[in-house]
Amino acid sequence: MYAQAASQAGRMSHVLTEPYPGWIVAVAFATGLLPTFGKALLYLLVRDRLPAGTAWQKGLIFSGLLLLMNSDAVRQPIMDVLVGVPGDVALAQALEPWLIQPSMGLLIALVVEFRRFRT
Repeated sequence: MYAQAASQAGRMSHVLTEPYPGWIVAVAFATGLLPTFGKALLYLLVRDRLPAGTAWQKGLIFSGLLLLMNSDAVRQPIMDVLVGVPGDVALAQALEPWLIQPSMGLLIALVVEFRRFRT
């Protein structure tokens, strides 16, 4: 409602639209990496506490933790169905976090353990 009022008052008429200037793309890229760095830092903090021996096992456990921390994985599909989104559409949209988070968890674990092993 606040954004609609601001738009009606003309306060959002200067908002950029695509194609964005290069500096906008650069800022989007740089800030898009922050969550990944945070997840890598989290892995570094918890890796010795994970109940597994190999990098693959640690990566799978860490992937599960990432899924639990992401509301898009379970909550969002449930809420989508409750508000009337067809189940197949909600399921298709839910595939993204179910693919990205485990992939990221495994990749972080494998890269960190590979670098740790090489040094």
